Amino acid sequence: MAFQTSPDWKFEQLLTVTGSEKKSVTLSGWNAPFGRPRQKGVVTDGIEIREKTVYYPGNDQPTRHIFGSRYDDWELNGRWKDSNFGNINGANQLAETVQEFVRDAVPVRISWGQILSANGLIKSFKTSRESPNEIAWTMRILIDAPNTVSLNVTQAKQVRPAKQAQLIEAKLNDGIVLPLKSKLNLNGLLGSFVDMIDSIVSSISTLTGQLIDATSAIDNFYTALIGEVERVRANIHQIRTAIITLRNTIESLETEGILVSRSADSDINWWSVNNGIYTTSITTLALLQDLENDADIAQRKRSITTYTARAGDTWENISIRFYGDPFGAQKIKGANGVRYGATPIIGKKYIIPG
Repeated sequence: MAFQTSPDWKFEQLLTVTGSEKKSVTLSGWNAPFGRPRQKGVVTDGIEIREKTVYYPGNDQPTRHIFGSRYDDWELNGRWKDSNFGNINGANQLAETVQEFVRDAVPVRISWGQILSANGLIKSFKTSRESPNEIAWTMRILIDAPNTVSLNVTQAKQVRPAKQAQLIEAKLNDGIVLPLKSKLNLNGLLGSFVDMIDSIVSSISTLTGQLIDATSAIDNFYTALIGEVERVRANIHQIRTAIITLRNTIESLETEGILVSRSADSDINWWSVNNGIYTTSITTLALLQDLENDADIAQRKRSITTYTARAGDTWENISIRFYGDPFGAQKIKGANGVRYGATPIIGKKYIIPG
């Protein structure tokens, strides 16, 4: 009878979706996640240090660079039966409720009585229909932090995108662009590879400038036009690709032995530059992910209406239909990336920003 006295599992949304109330789901008694004594736990929670171990030339002792920690994903398993609900189709109805909850794709607080509590995102929810009235299920949760480490969603969304972009630019300049520009003429590096790296570094510099421009006019992602947000996302993806390309290029230099004029000084210089690039890239990729996450959360939360264009529609009369005046036409065109002079296409669905 342990299931009947076990604490409830509660899942509570930290954000609302499309203007609705925050949702919650409670699994209790026989409907709660369960394990098997001495075989499989109800849930495994753990923490792992994020580190990079490097062996520098002339030193047999490893140097470990610590970049923080990450929490293990949670995997919950259970089984729902119609007999648990006292009615036909009870198991299927609960499965549909949980699927809808997961589909909202917003951060949640998960708690198991007073035993465990954490913030995270439900990554997947899978069901196995064992019979018409019995469903086995598995849920995977990405854990951001236990609730002893507060996840302040309100504070995160108040940071202006331009400030985040400026921090990203500063990190890249200080840790990658300037060090490589000043040390690319190392005697031990072939000229063709100097040109290759210089090209990637110049690309990173240009792309971060574009990110600054893209975010400069955005006060916050909640009020930004869809087109503006998509431009920021495109810049993020391009910078991320350039950073990864640079890291892969540098790693190939080491594995393929491109350093042709070897000396103690050139090796030390090169390894110091490489170490700085690796550390900066890890930090910057995390900052880029934070910026993209802020954009995703804000856009999921906004109420977005769609409209299918009809014969005779103009951007002005669509604006009148939704805003009461024609002055929202440019806003609609910007949200949908409409080119200058283009008219609504009959049958095409357009986003109407809130």
